[in-house]
Amino acid sequence: MREGVAINVSGYITGEFGLGEAARSVIRSIDAAGIPYLLNNFDSNPHRKKDTTFTTFSRENPYPVNLILVNPDGLDAFLLEYGSTYFENKYNIAFWFWELGDFPVEWQKYMALFDEIWTGSLYSLDAIAYATDRPVLRVPLSIHLTPKAIHPMFLQDLKDKFVFLSVFDFRSTFQRKNPDKVIDAFLTSFENREDAMLVLKYTNSDANLTKKKMLDDRAGRHENIYIMDDYLHRDALVALFQRADCYVSLHAAEGFGLPIAEAMFLGKPVIATGYSANMEFMTVNNSFPVRFSLELVGETEGPYTKGNIWAKPDVAHCAELMAFVYENPSVARKIGKRARQDITALFSDQSIGARIKKRILRIDEITNHFRSIALENRQRARLIKAHAEIARLARDADILSRIFGRLLNTTIRWMRNIQKKL
Repeated sequence: MREGVAINVSGYITGEFGLGEAARSVIRSIDAAGIPYLLNNFDSNPHRKKDTTFTTFSRENPYPVNLILVNPDGLDAFLLEYGSTYFENKYNIAFWFWELGDFPVEWQKYMALFDEIWTGSLYSLDAIAYATDRPVLRVPLSIHLTPKAIHPMFLQDLKDKFVFLSVFDFRSTFQRKNPDKVIDAFLTSFENREDAMLVLKYTNSDANLTKKKMLDDRAGRHENIYIMDDYLHRDALVALFQRADCYVSLHAAEGFGLPIAEAMFLGKPVIATGYSANMEFMTVNNSFPVRFSLELVGETEGPYTKGNIWAKPDVAHCAELMAFVYENPSVARKIGKRARQDITALFSDQSIGARIKKRILRIDEITNHFRSIALENRQRARLIKAHAEIARLARDADILSRIFGRLLNTTIRWMRNIQKKL
């Protein structure tokens, strides 16, 4: 590459959740393309942060391009940590994921901070592009897992079983992931079978203890449903995927569908809702799409607001497909083999890295080797500083509110004690 063409990459690089794995995927692709880069880790998130794939970080961002893998709801915290100067005199690229057809109105104000926006799927691109005049490009995630010869103790509990696996994060919202429907589908076909098992692995259940109890109660009555409520180190998680005979997802919508793609990379037959971004790599030839109907989002949960549209997967059809995969292992293996071939061809580190390199070289060209960036950024600097100041004021207001709340509670207790004495 031309000397001086390099990228500062920021994101949840040590985070053990979807956006963290997305950041690591993009870094692998950049590395495979031979693009010089520097990593700015951002760990302001409620997830565990023990991934050690990349460990060399800096607080500086000297290169002319910033690639920021932080969704809009995390940008205020990012501005507080890195400051508005992080954006100055740079070509700023956001890498966002979104799962519904309408991009949140409250997120649109952040679009003005960036020169362009990348996203992992055409499904997400459609929603984002309608909400901005910035260029929006599809840059898929690369998929690469390296199974290691490890045998975690929990795998002994799955010995001699046909294992269906489903994973999710409670912070990705319960109603979007529908783990309860996976249980219903499994029990429809295997309630009284001892040779089949559903492994339901989730994290951050403290985010919704009511739903966790409902899920545990529903699963706890059945010995062939195995609950894993904890983080796993990456090697152990890959070992779990490798041990599974079939992966199942009854999501309402996905912005990419990373666990689905990872299972397919490992040659596993996948049963998943035939809707949203995962259908950009799932076909009837390499997987088992589940029928669905469209429905309105029932209740607002996080950024997923009531009245939007997503899929309602057909639980009965999923149960039929699970039974088919179990009863026809040779067909399932053939489908899984085709899945691995397709994912490897479409989403290798090298192929995605080549796409990124091509775009970065084009940016270098259209900005006159980045010399035109300074003028454009001066015009935007006041806006970025305003966002940073608003974020700081919001943080300070939250701190003051908590302090005032504690003082008020202390005062009330003190007055009640006085009344008792009187």
